[in-house]
Amino acid sequence: DGAQTGAIIGGVVGLARGAKEKKQIEAQREANARQQAEREKIQKEQQVAEIERLKKQESAQEEFEIGTVLEIQKSLMRMDFDPGDINGQMQPATENAIRLYEQQYGLLETGRPSQELLKHMLRNGG
Repeated sequence: DGAQTGAIIGGVVGLARGAKEKKQIEAQREANARQQAEREKIQKEQQVAEIERLKKQESAQEEFEIGTVLEIQKSLMRMDFDPGDINGQMQPATENAIRLYEQQYGLLETGRPSQELLKHMLRNGG
């Protein structure tokens, strides 16, 4: 009779401990899930901020390049090279005129606009 009572008491204590441990495990899982969600939120915000930063940088670079291309086109025209429309936009005629200029002045033929190219042109009458 005493053994049976002890077994019942032990079983009840075991169930109570098991329930407590189950609650603790569940609470830890919920905390981990909240932490993971917060990490993902922060990571997403950082990605969005980085994309915005890159877009601004790209936009500034495009503005710089448009101005550079426009000045190169004007220089090419002054030096009797045909850059096509003088509009700040790269086009096949502009690329060809740059290549001809680079060839005439012994530069590496890239056909690409750059600040260095523009400076070279301005030093040589462009």
